[in-house]
Order: sequence, then C-alpha cells, then structure tokens
Amino acid sequence: MSRSWESILRTAIAGTARSPVPEAVCAALHVVPAGDPAQTGLQALPAAWLLQKAAAPVAKAPAPLLPACPPDERPLCSAEAVKCLKAMLLLQVYPGVLPEFFALLHQSGRRLPPENIPLALDYAAHQKKHTGLIREALGPCGGWLAAQHPEWATLYTPMTPDWQTGSPDERLGLLREIRGNRPSIGIAWLGNTWSRERPEHKTAFLETLRTGLSMADEVLLQTAAQDKNQAVRRLAGRLLLLLPGSAWYNAIHTWLKAKLQAGLHGRRLYGVLLHGLSEAGRPEELGSLPAGEAGVQTLLELLPPQMIASASGMPPAVLLQETGAADYPGPARDAWLSAIGWNGDPVWLLEVVRIFQDQPTHPVWTSMPMKTILQALPEPLWQSVMPELAQRFEHFETPASALVQALLEAEYSWPKRLLEAVLFYPLRSQRPRQWAPPGHLQALLKRTTYRCHPADADVLPAADSEWPYAWHSELIQLRSVIHFRQRLRVALAP
Repeated sequence: MSRSWESILRTAIAGTARSPVPEAVCAALHVVPAGDPAQTGLQALPAAWLLQKAAAPVAKAPAPLLPACPPDERPLCSAEAVKCLKAMLLLQVYPGVLPEFFALLHQSGRRLPPENIPLALDYAAHQKKHTGLIREALGPCGGWLAAQHPEWATLYTPMTPDWQTGSPDERLGLLREIRGNRPSIGIAWLGNTWSRERPEHKTAFLETLRTGLSMADEVLLQTAAQDKNQAVRRLAGRLLLLLPGSAWYNAIHTWLKAKLQAGLHGRRLYGVLLHGLSEAGRPEELGSLPAGEAGVQTLLELLPPQMIASASGMPPAVLLQETGAADYPGPARDAWLSAIGWNGDPVWLLEVVRIFQDQPTHPVWTSMPMKTILQALPEPLWQSVMPELAQRFEHFETPASALVQALLEAEYSWPKRLLEAVLFYPLRSQRPRQWAPPGHLQALLKRTTYRCHPADADVLPAADSEWPYAWHSELIQLRSVIHFRQRLRVALAP
C-alpha cells in the first residue's frame, strides 16, 4: 500500500504528463483508467488516501483498558427529551433552561441514552456550568466515560492545587473546601502564607473563615486586625466580633453595654455612639476609630446587630425604628444595614424590610445595603417578602432599585404573585399607551421566564391584543420559553 501511495504523490507533484498513475496502481485501487490521465489521478487520490488511513498502525494503549461500565438500571428518557437537549446544546435554543432539564432528568429517575452522554460531558467541560447537576443526571455511565477522556475527567476528579504553588483562585477554592470539614488545617495554611498575601486576596480568604469560624482562628484574625490595609482590618474585626469568647468581643461588648444602658433611653442609638466615641476610656480595639460621624459609621458597620441588642437589652424592632426617620444620617443607616445584611440574621433582615416597606420612595430602596439584605433572606422568607414588596410599583421605577437588582440575581423560584406584579406593572403604574419598557424592566421580564413556575403561565394574557402597552415582543418570548419548559416537564415526567 505504501508504494501505491508514494506513486500517487509523485503524480501529484510531477504532474500527469510527466508521471501518470501506473496501471498497476489503478488495478490495486480498483480504479478504472479514464481517457484523461488527470481524471485518473483525481479518482486514484481519494481511494489511496482512504486505504492509507485504514492501513495506519494502531497505537498501543499506554495502560490496560478500564473495566466495563457499571450497569445503570434507570430506564431511558424519551426521544422527546433527547430532542429538547439537542436543541439547547447544538442549536442554542433557550440554553438558560439547561439546569432545569438536568434537574428534571435526575428527579424523573431516568437517564440519557449512552450515545448522547458525550454531548452533555462536552458542554460541561467547555462551559464549566452546571457540572454538579450534570454529574448527578448522567449516573455511572457519565463517570465511566469521563475517566477515559482528559477534558471530561476533571468534571469528576478535579485537580487539587497545592496551597503553596496554586493560583489565588485555586487556593481560594481549596480553602473554601477545607473549611467545610477540616477548618483547623485551612487556618494553618493561611497562617503560613499570610504575610506574603496581597490585600485583595487577604479579604477574599478572610470571607471564607466565616465557615467553621472558631476560637482557633482568633490569633490570625488579631494579626489581620492590625493589617496596613483598612478593608482587611475591618473584615478581621467583624469576624472577631462573631466570636463571643474573643478578646475583641469581650472588650467591645463591655464598653458598649456601659454606654448603651447608661444613655440609650430617650436618645437615639446614633447619638449615644457619637457621644461615646468622643469620650475617653474606649477599648484599645476601637482606638483607630476617629471621633465624629465617620467613627460612628465605621462602628455601626463593624458591630454585629445581635451584640447591640444584647448590650442594650432592646429588641431589633425598637433599635431599628429610628433608622426610617427622614433626618437619620444616611451614611450611618447604610453602614448599619450593611452589617445586618452581612450577618444575615433572619430576624433582623425581616425587621428592616418591615420598617421600610411602607416607604417605597425612601432612598434606602436604591442603596446597596438594602439589595444585600434582600439577597440574604432565606428562601422561605424570600418567597413571602418579595411578592409583598413587588405590589408597590414604585420599586420598579429605576434600574438602581434594590428590589429590581435582587430579583435579577436571585436563584429562587418566583411565586405567582411576583410574576403578576412584574407582568402588569404598566397597568398598576398607569403608564400611557405609547410607553415602552426601559432596559431594566425588559431584563426583569426575561428573568421571569426562567424563574417562574410553568404552571403559573395561566396569568399570561390569552392574546397579544390583551397585553398592556408595548410589551408584545417580550410576551412572545415569555410564552415561547414557558411553553418549552412545559414541554420539558411532559417529556421528563417521572
């Protein structure tokens, strides 16, 4: 075969006039010579190429073959489900529905046909999205195939970076993982390299210490509280104040209790703290705080709200009531709300919402701290609070709205009342007929298509003519996505 291939190559290089394809080669390739030598060469070339490829020596496997794929007793999913998956992965039809597809596939107790598993593995490996869901849904066959493919293998056995040599992102992921089960090892790693870390990496590492936080972290946190970088110092102080047994907590709680119980009755918390910081005798841990409004703002951001309640003996509702007043200093209010959102105590989160829910035009509703508070709500609380807030159309007026921003980023499913509030915002706000939705409302409506429950689609107008104002194109897209999601649920019914 090699001689025939070499002969064909000579013909291609020298030309058919000087080196036509020999008759013996044509016979070996089962090519009937044509009257034109060039035509004979064109017929012989692909035949020789195929034989050359077929005759290539097979490479020896570097290791023994894996055992056979473990059995998967789950029944196959329907052909309709496979068709939907191919539409999303190959044609990019509603790729935002992919997480729902794999979740439904897993819940249905069914599996993909083996020939379609590489398609899902390719997507997960290249896009780095939904890998956990995909692994669950693919079952043992997915893991078996991935073990034989370098790109897929990392989906099941990701490389574990070394703490000393890994990139900052790799080390951050490693610290997050280790803090979940062996927090003492994580703090030892961080202590060994702390002096060499950059400020932005230090703050990211400190945030991970909230998982598994204990008195074993106190020494490193005290070191961090003396850092040159202000953001590092404040975050370390916040974490120390989450440890009731720490020296920081004890010193500041004792000072705070004395100030609040002596002067809070009949006075605002803000005023008491302002006066307290101007007096002598504050603890060493607060020595770097300036007197005046800037100091109070920093202190309110630093203190856990539970500590203020404990030191004052007052419930959250009483302590927070004054923050809704028009004359309350905005920077101080934002600092305290930021602390409440960061700490994430559901009692405090809910109390903040209650205080401001009847003031939809209050400037707090366009602040970052309020967005953080809404995002920190646990799912059951979020499901009840967000529809109530959405009944006030004022929350949708501006892209800076904390409610709008929180809805655009939340991963929770939307209750029906929340869907209705967004759909019929133009009617409730009495917009003129020629009104067209601005960009943030278009984005919000698009978000509803993926977060609402498909069964709630009965709130959609039956016809485009019933759709309010200029939302026709959005309605068409909304219907299309929801119908696709309904089709998935039928195809993947348990």
